[in-house]
Amino acid sequence: MSHQHPFHTIAMIAVCAVILSPVLASGQTPIPVENPSFEEPGTEKIIGWDGDYTDPTWTGSTEDIPGWTCFAPAISSGVETGWTPTDGLWTAFLEASDSAVYQIPGYVIQEGDAIDLVVDSRITWNALLLEMRMFYADDAWNTFILDVEQYELTQEMAPYSASFKASDHPECIGKKLGIAFANVSDMTDSWIGLDNVQLFNNKATGIQGRQSRPAGFSLAQNYPNPFNPSTEIRYSLQASTRIRMSVIDPAGREVAVLADGIRGAGEHRVLFSGDGLPSGIYFCRLQSNAGVVTQKMVLQK
Repeated sequence: MSHQHPFHTIAMIAVCAVILSPVLASGQTPIPVENPSFEEPGTEKIIGWDGDYTDPTWTGSTEDIPGWTCFAPAISSGVETGWTPTDGLWTAFLEASDSAVYQIPGYVIQEGDAIDLVVDSRITWNALLLEMRMFYADDAWNTFILDVEQYELTQEMAPYSASFKASDHPECIGKKLGIAFANVSDMTDSWIGLDNVQLFNNKATGIQGRQSRPAGFSLAQNYPNPFNPSTEIRYSLQASTRIRMSVIDPAGREVAVLADGIRGAGEHRVLFSGDGLPSGIYFCRLQSNAGVVTQKMVLQK
């Protein structure tokens, strides 16, 4: 059975000061995550997150792992070197029998925020399902879900994402943002690997898939998604009009133009190939005189 753990009232965790990374594009800013690649303390393999553990056979390190904590003492989750890290030398490993590992970075959700959570993940042993959670904590440190995504992993380290818009959850404004990861595979004696946790605020960029659609045209979610290397994108026009369809990377750079010119009324289909592009999040943007609509896509190689 899947071993899932609901969010409970949680104790406040100390958050060390970190430096804000540079702005990636107009209105798009990284949100600091403490110890995002699990490089600290970086001494030896560690089981547990908070200086404790429940595996009676473990004789190695059980140090605190800065920035991260767990809802219950871990049986066999922690950090270690190897398992194809994408950033630094260390990766986290999560056993399916352990509760989710989480962090409350200290960011207070603002009106107009549109936030993406991205993590690199893979199967390390017998696992299959990664669960990503975004939540907020109230003044009493009760937690409330903003988005939950589950992904079927592969043996290759690849990016996965979750996202939410503050306008869809007005009760979260003014509350602290939290992020969590869990191994929810059916086989409890299994592990997934994590690395390179990133948060991005797309406030004011309009690069979000869950926005209202302008009248006159629509853009469907690409399929398949995630994709490798190709995906199909469908869009509909109510009348003949000039359009421009392009693919944008998270920094706001245009990496491909899929259509540019006058198109007739009806449904249209376009194929996009990610050959030559790195794995990660991209955005398909459709523009016309009626407005702009986007969809988020994940290229997973």
